[in-house]
Amino acid sequence: MGTNDAQTKQIVDEMMAYVEGNTRETAVRRKVRTLLEKVGRDASRKNVCRIESAVPLSDVQISVIKNAVEHKFSRTIDIETSVKNNLMGGMRISVDDWVLDTTLKTQLDNLKSSLIAL
Repeated sequence: MGTNDAQTKQIVDEMMAYVEGNTRETAVRRKVRTLLEKVGRDASRKNVCRIESAVPLSDVQISVIKNAVEHKFSRTIDIETSVKNNLMGGMRISVDDWVLDTTLKTQLDNLKSSLIAL
C-alpha cells in the first residue's frame, strides 16, 4: 500500500468514526462508507497514465511519453503499460478522463463508420 493509499484509508476511517458516532441509521453509515471509499479510489487513480500498445514499448519510449504527459498535466504521473494485440498498431494513452487513441483498430473502425454513413 502506497503513502497516498494509507492516507486515504486513514481519512476514510476517521470520517467513518465521526459518522458512526453521530448517525444511528446503519443504512446511512453503509452508504457514506461506500461513497468515501469510492472517492478515495478515484483520488488514488488520478496520477496514473495507462498506455495500451500493440507491441511492447522500450524504456526510452515510455520515458518520452511519461515526460510529455507530466508536462501536459503539470504533475508527477505513474505509468502502467499493457500490450493488446487486438490494437493492430499504435497506442492508447489515458489519464483520468483524457484519452489519446492512435491505434490502427480505432482508425479502421472510424473509417468503417464513415463509409457506412455515406
